[in-house]
Amino acid sequence: MDVGGPGVAVLSGQVRLPQLARTVNDLGLAYNLLFLEEPWVLKASPSNCSRALSELVRRIRTRDESSPTNDSTDVATKCFPEDSRRSWGFTSDSYNKVLQQVAAQESLRYSGFIGHSFGAVRLGYLRHISLDWSILTRPFPVGVDGRQIVNARARAIEGMQRRVTGHQGMPRALILAEAERRFDYLSALVEVGYTQTPAFTRRLARLDSDAQAAQRLAQQYWGIYGAGAVSPAYLAYLEEVCSAGKGWPYSYGRYNSVTSVLEAKHASCFLLKRKPAELIYGNEPRCIVTSSSDTVTPASLVAKSVLSRGRAIWVSSRERAHASFDQLDVCLKRLAGEKPAQ
Repeated sequence: MDVGGPGVAVLSGQVRLPQLARTVNDLGLAYNLLFLEEPWVLKASPSNCSRALSELVRRIRTRDESSPTNDSTDVATKCFPEDSRRSWGFTSDSYNKVLQQVAAQESLRYSGFIGHSFGAVRLGYLRHISLDWSILTRPFPVGVDGRQIVNARARAIEGMQRRVTGHQGMPRALILAEAERRFDYLSALVEVGYTQTPAFTRRLARLDSDAQAAQRLAQQYWGIYGAGAVSPAYLAYLEEVCSAGKGWPYSYGRYNSVTSVLEAKHASCFLLKRKPAELIYGNEPRCIVTSSSDTVTPASLVAKSVLSRGRAIWVSSRERAHASFDQLDVCLKRLAGEKPAQ
């Protein structure tokens, strides 16, 4: 490809970039592809921050009626100091700056943007870059209240649970179990929604009796590794999600529903008090892919977002997994290439 040709800013949200690149290349589209690594990957984490984050997640997992307020405060002061020059995630300024620096160094002009999931927020960061087109697959519901997001996701997850297991909510066998066991089971239900492969859904039916499988999935969802360490990806998540949405719930009751785990995931937003992100969307032709079976960004939720305003092509996918790029090729043909055959 010509280095001086048009470029496409891509955020996949998953470690599946070769698949996305093949989708573009298989259509014969002559675009350079630019993938940006998130800042937390290269940012050194101070030991006091790592300890504070691990303690916060440990307290969240083991709590019942107690609130880990002090631990959230520790994370806020030790991981987000006011004199810090670098963020764990992107800001509108940092995102634009990186793209502009790459464009100048490589003599690129950005033609399009492909954003998966939270890529919808990153598209809203772009203020100084004009695009010919943009594509959002299974986008974050920009502008929707945090409580609405939690409730809609919980309903979608419980629907998936009912479809696979025949029941929803906390299994009877776990109602009296310790907090950690209930936390792991409910967190695992949330994690399954990201892939929803046949193997995962079959495993879902056995999670109430397979404590180790539930714990492994819960660790994936919370970014826990090793001897209780937590990936700083969670800090980047809090930093950007807390800013992208408002009204995130603050609740620390018993773990008795998926809602309680989703609330726990976002409860620190109440204490971090992140400045609301100013998101601006251009008028370029846009294609948006959603799925009614997606438990992370259900189609009904996206329809309530600011993304529903203005001119856009809406494409529906039957694939359940949030990680799926299904129908991306349709959007690419409509916006970046030839019209698909009818």
